[in-house]
Amino acid sequence: MGGLAGHMDHPYERMDLTFNDIGDALQGVLNGSIEITEKIDGQNIFFTGGRFADIGSEDEIADVQAKVSVNPDGTVRIFDVNADQKDIKAILARNKGQASKVGMTTEEMSAQLLSADKVVQDYIFGEGGSVLEAVLRSMPSEVIQEVFGTFPGTYINTEIVIADKPNILKYNKNLIVFHGISPLETSPSPVGIDRGTIQVGEATPQEGKRLFNLFISNLPETAVKSRSGQEFKAIGPQVLDLPITRLSSDNQDTESATAEGGSDLSAAFQTCTSLIQNIRDFPNITVGESTLGQTYGITADSRIGEYVVSFVKAKLKTIQDANLLNENDILVLATFAADHDMKATDARSEMGIEGTRYSAKKHGPREKLIFDLTKTSDKTLTTFYKEALRPLVGLTFKFGLALLNTTQSVIADDAPRIAAVLREMIKKAESEVRPDLDPKIAENFDVQMKLLKSGVTLDSMNVSLEGAVLEYPPGSGHGIKLTGAFAPLNQMINIMGFEAAAQLMKAAEEDLDAQPKTMTESVLRKLIRKLLLNI
Repeated sequence: MGGLAGHMDHPYERMDLTFNDIGDALQGVLNGSIEITEKIDGQNIFFTGGRFADIGSEDEIADVQAKVSVNPDGTVRIFDVNADQKDIKAILARNKGQASKVGMTTEEMSAQLLSADKVVQDYIFGEGGSVLEAVLRSMPSEVIQEVFGTFPGTYINTEIVIADKPNILKYNKNLIVFHGISPLETSPSPVGIDRGTIQVGEATPQEGKRLFNLFISNLPETAVKSRSGQEFKAIGPQVLDLPITRLSSDNQDTESATAEGGSDLSAAFQTCTSLIQNIRDFPNITVGESTLGQTYGITADSRIGEYVVSFVKAKLKTIQDANLLNENDILVLATFAADHDMKATDARSEMGIEGTRYSAKKHGPREKLIFDLTKTSDKTLTTFYKEALRPLVGLTFKFGLALLNTTQSVIADDAPRIAAVLREMIKKAESEVRPDLDPKIAENFDVQMKLLKSGVTLDSMNVSLEGAVLEYPPGSGHGIKLTGAFAPLNQMINIMGFEAAAQLMKAAEEDLDAQPKTMTESVLRKLIRKLLLNI
């Protein structure tokens, strides 16, 4: 997603989960008890619905459900959800700065992008914004008021997919895909301005889900036209079909041994089952003469964060000048490495150090070391964090690779073709581009290719979706993503450069179009079954 949506956690990045929790989550996906939805390769945007108005006195804001920000000239801008149908606007935000100022209209965003000569971005977000506005105006006003007015800062996380401006995956259709409700902080009320009847607080996951489902249930059934007249379909999260779940002990289907892309479901199921057990057994991994459990005092029921903190503490004691740090320093620094929400200033404060930067006049060698370790540019703690998680990263990646290789996109116009094009493109990249790369770049390319081949062969690679998203624990509102072959494939495209990748993709498409069409065994079986049913 990126943008305002930020980074969605992989399973191993959830410091609050235990090794058994991750095993339970993945087992739930494998047996079909936990639903997963398709992760979209589009352009992310957040939006809210209502109307804008600029006011100069608090009398004009009384008794409205409004979000408030202050204009540069000192006047107050409100965003009122109690708007007439004809006045409803889609208010967009691509980053936290825009969201904190209550966002901007499609016209305002277009003007900003065009002033920076960002024509393609204007096309994408202008088209998408105009469709969002049309969607909002198709809904009853009471739905808009309930969805966006119940809690301040209510935005809907959305993906824009435009057929003629794809990223890597060519869906060949125009879509607006709604992911879920995300409460965002807006600027606090200006002093002396009464926000009237607006409710304070944040939606619980259950209430957020209820409001989101209310929104989705009122989407127009037919296509909606954009500002240029293109037709877009507005849809909610799309649940992935996982044929592999039919092999679970609770729901065995021995006749479905092959997935749509030709993958061997039985082999993939066995691989996934084995990887889940390996994750549960993570503390039993032997390094040197002892297990990780013995070295770091962890069990299968230990939280990932506890393991990372213990690992980083041990590493910090080996760095140069480690003798300058006391036990509390080491604990706080290790916690800072594991907790990405912890601010450097807060970490330093917990170690008794005030100030935002090092001063030779105020601080000694210990303080300098701590300032250096907590600087964004210093990679010591990041390196320790990644080193701690590396084995777990490998296990969860291989699970996603095996699992997602057995399914395909549910929103793409032609998922098998997407997979076929990407297979041919990567083969061409390996044979035609790799030999001419700079040695250092080629080394990174080889790392990603090795990662890709760690679970599939290029001929069996079945990639037509970016990844999958699941909620864990169920009902918590916390999303986890699983990525398969798309992740290293995307990295290889970045390494080659988009221009070279686009040329390779075009060549792959031309090669496929020149080949005679063949019918896969799985498609043939489906056709035969359909014919037999009609006899």
